[in-house]
Amino acid sequence: VPWLLAAAAVMGAGYVLAWRPALRSDDVATPAWLFWGVAVAARVILLPMEPGDDVWRYLWEGRVQLGGYSPFHYAPLAPELSSLRTEWWGAINHPDKTTIYPPLLQLGFRGLAATLGDAVWAWKLVFVAADLAVCGLLARRLGRAAVLLFAWSPIVLYATAGGAHFESLLLLPLVLAWLAWERNRRGWAALAVGVSIGVKWISAPLLCWMAWQERRRPLRAAGLLAAGALPLALSLFWFWAEFGSLGELWPGEFVAKARGMDFLPWLVDLVRRPIEATNEWLPWLFFPLAGAALLVARRFVTALEAYFAVLLVCLPSVHPWYFVWLAPWAAATGNLGARLLALSGFVYFWVWRTHELSGRWDMGVAGRLLLWLPFVIGCGWSWWAARRRGGALTG
Repeated sequence: VPWLLAAAAVMGAGYVLAWRPALRSDDVATPAWLFWGVAVAARVILLPMEPGDDVWRYLWEGRVQLGGYSPFHYAPLAPELSSLRTEWWGAINHPDKTTIYPPLLQLGFRGLAATLGDAVWAWKLVFVAADLAVCGLLARRLGRAAVLLFAWSPIVLYATAGGAHFESLLLLPLVLAWLAWERNRRGWAALAVGVSIGVKWISAPLLCWMAWQERRRPLRAAGLLAAGALPLALSLFWFWAEFGSLGELWPGEFVAKARGMDFLPWLVDLVRRPIEATNEWLPWLFFPLAGAALLVARRFVTALEAYFAVLLVCLPSVHPWYFVWLAPWAAATGNLGARLLALSGFVYFWVWRTHELSGRWDMGVAGRLLLWLPFVIGCGWSWWAARRRGGALTG
């Protein structure tokens, strides 16, 4: 952990130096060789890094499908899967839980397992390729300088090339959706959002925002909902046709109780002081806040930024690679909170150090505030500054 934090400090210093040309959209100060040279080299350097434990779950769930079983039916500990166990099987997290990942992503795991096997480095290359595709798409739309806020972001570099997390597979269709929406290709935009929902459930409210924009044309709104639902529907049908039933699409008990490094749920529980922290009440917090943020957003990029900001502070269980969700939109808006979170997010890793030393999985009040307050204050500052300029959150 100390070495990781030291490396993050070095990356963070370079990232902060990039803010000046990025916020000025100074492409002259950001030649293509420098932009792409650093973006590619930083990712290549991080490829040998030990991945996070999520990747073993990805490999396992692809392997399980190739073995004729559904990860929605069987957890890694299931005796039915004992013949599929490998030498890395013990590294799978939450082995008593069925999968939490949507069916379209599961089919992606299956395809990667069939073609790449257990080669983690090869899986990383796929995630990095999607990550660099996001860089390219954003650079074409915003210019190279602005996209330094994504391409050189320390948390983005860690999450994809180092930690082997698949967030780039979520962001790529969302960026495509944004670009299509701006060109008034709304059906394609909805389809791309549907792909992102198939990768991670969290994108679903964005499809509702799209339909809301067409509320005066009900048939078009219905068409957008149908286009967005198509990727998920087809992948669900695949699992139903192959395995006879869908099984448990997410582990309900785990979702109801999982907590870690949360912000608003933690603040609320400081007041409530429950005997046991549970998540049943969180929809009453999240949906009004997310709904309000989406209702006032007129542009897709501000809807994306506001929605993911609300989602992050409302989630009961947060990991540092989740902070990547805000990075593309920060390139478009310059949001200070997202920029600061790309730095303060590494405070999270001190939890690992605390766990090693004391066995406790908690960073305490000071650590939690150090993680979250820069983000909250930075977002507040950016939205206040935008409002003064006349753009506001809704611009």
